[in-house]
Amino acid sequence: MLICAAPGSAQLFNGSFEQAGAPSIEGWEWACSDPGQPNTAAPGSGSWCVTKEPGHAKGCFPSYIFQRLPDLVDGQLVTVSGWLRCDDDVICLGAYIGIGTLDNGQVIYDDLVGTTDFTWTYMSITDTVELNGGDTAVVVLTSGFIGGPINPTPGYFDGISLEMNTGISVRQDADLRSYFDPATNSLFLSCGNTVLRAVRLHDLTGRTLLVSADRANGSSARLDLNGLPTGVYFASVSTDQGEQAIRFVVP
Repeated sequence: MLICAAPGSAQLFNGSFEQAGAPSIEGWEWACSDPGQPNTAAPGSGSWCVTKEPGHAKGCFPSYIFQRLPDLVDGQLVTVSGWLRCDDDVICLGAYIGIGTLDNGQVIYDDLVGTTDFTWTYMSITDTVELNGGDTAVVVLTSGFIGGPINPTPGYFDGISLEMNTGISVRQDADLRSYFDPATNSLFLSCGNTVLRAVRLHDLTGRTLLVSADRANGSSARLDLNGLPTGVYFASVSTDQGEQAIRFVVP
């Protein structure tokens, strides 16, 4: 049984790391060096994202970005989601998100979800807030930790959001996200934590079309649409939790 049901309003601020079209990390705090803000945003998340170097035993540790959630109380069930990726260079330990606590100035976290893929991947994790006296709940972003002599590249983060779940029910659909990139004429699909089994493309007549689909990982794919004429299309995505269809336009 998966958690979904009656999400409350999100309390996270500036999850896309920009304000008024400019890069911004307002609302966020961090340990170690300042976060980077490259102009390489995730699908549907504006123009800017944020990066953070991993913690290093011979350098700075711990290393993370976090945002305080002072309205959350002990026992609340919340879901944090966002787009994550590694840099496509040398070595990356991963990009991870989760719920933690701020205890005497130190961020403590247990369960995280993340990816080591080089393409943007949409991930979600549902967790129960666990607070002791004086603690504050936080959303935390981290790129891991290393103790060796190398310096891995940072993780990338964008489109971070928070939902407060007020009930429990059976969730039938995968958390499907899509984005059409007009610059490359490609359709990006991500199913969060659910395995993507197959993708089929159809035109308005229902005819199945042959397109190239690059599987970035078990839950995401990129469809090359350069051979298609302008028009409206449907993509059917099959996962372990059923099948969903999305409608999109090739300009």
